[in-house]
This record gives sequence, C-alpha cells and structure tokens, in this order.
Amino acid sequence: MIKRPDNLVYLETRIQFNWTYFEELEIDLHHINKNRRSFFSKSDVEKLIEKIFGEKTLYCSDEKKFGEEFCQYFVGVEGHNDQYYKAVICICSDKPNTIGVITLHRIS
Repeated sequence: MIKRPDNLVYLETRIQFNWTYFEELEIDLHHINKNRRSFFSKSDVEKLIEKIFGEKTLYCSDEKKFGEEFCQYFVGVEGHNDQYYKAVICICSDKPNTIGVITLHRIS
C-alpha cells in the first residue's frame, strides 16, 4: 500500500476518465487550499474534477514507482464559469477505482 497524507478527504463519485469509471475521489484539501486565496470545498473539487477530466482521455504526464506499486499522474486544464482551472490527479495501482486529487487552482 502506498503511503498517503493523513488528512485526505474521501468522496464517493462516478467519473469516467480514460475509458474507466472511478468510484471515489481522494482529495488533499489541505494541499489544494494551502497558500491560496480560494478555499475549495470537497463538492467544489468534485465538480471541477468532473469538468476537467470527465469523459476525457489523456496520456499520463509522469509515473512513479513505490516498491511494487505505482502511480500515474495526469494534468488537465479546463474553463468553467469564465475561469480556467488546472488540476493534477493521480491513479495508483493500489487503489485502481480512486482518483487522487493532488492540486487544483485557478489560472485565470
């Protein structure tokens, strides 16, 4: 099992990404909201992740190994309500039905 931060927030969802349905978001709200002017709630994050990654197919930007396990990282940018947002998510081999939300921020 991959070591994760202690204060993650979990949210049931159903998001199709890269031709796979994911059932859970694992959100690092502390990291997302750290040193930011905006403070996203878990429902804000879910809506934006669905908008940025839902029903899309992307190549992974990076992959890291953790012993026998690995995580693939994806970067997405999308407009929503006249604003643009950038997010980084991960899909890890030890939790294949979960999208890990690492960072999310407004870029314009």
